[in-house]
Amino acid sequence: MLQQRALAEAELVLRSALVDVQWRQCTSTSAERSEACSSPPAPLELVLVVSDVRRCKDTPTTLGKAVIVPDTGGILATVYFSCVERFATSAGTDFAVLLGRVAAHELGHLMLNSSVHAHHGLMRPHWTLDEVRLNRAADWVFTAGDVAAMHAPPAEQ
Repeated sequence: MLQQRALAEAELVLRSALVDVQWRQCTSTSAERSEACSSPPAPLELVLVVSDVRRCKDTPTTLGKAVIVPDTGGILATVYFSCVERFATSAGTDFAVLLGRVAAHELGHLMLNSSVHAHHGLMRPHWTLDEVRLNRAADWVFTAGDVAAMHAPPAEQ
């Protein structure tokens, strides 16, 4: 299943940064709402929304967004499903893997408490079709600096 493979890829990337991952999936339809939707996130939980409301006309395009509030931190990460799908199709790559990597990137912003991008690795600002096609391991992991910043006490960030 696409969702399970995407979450597995995101978890693989996040665990490589020494992040403990436990997914709590909230699904809501007009007929029913899952139990996970009934309670707000705990203090160390992050919220990831997979949305299909953004229109994607061009490649490359924005694949997701993280909301970082000054003095509060990261509060919401969004992945644009159709944009990732279109980009994966253009690159001829595995959609679930790319979806998971985009999710890890956006959650990375929340953990880093910053919308700043790195020059290399998963947190670089732009991903090219060639980078996705080449699938170099170094392009899909957090840098040592990213990992250190994620685990630094809040006053040091």
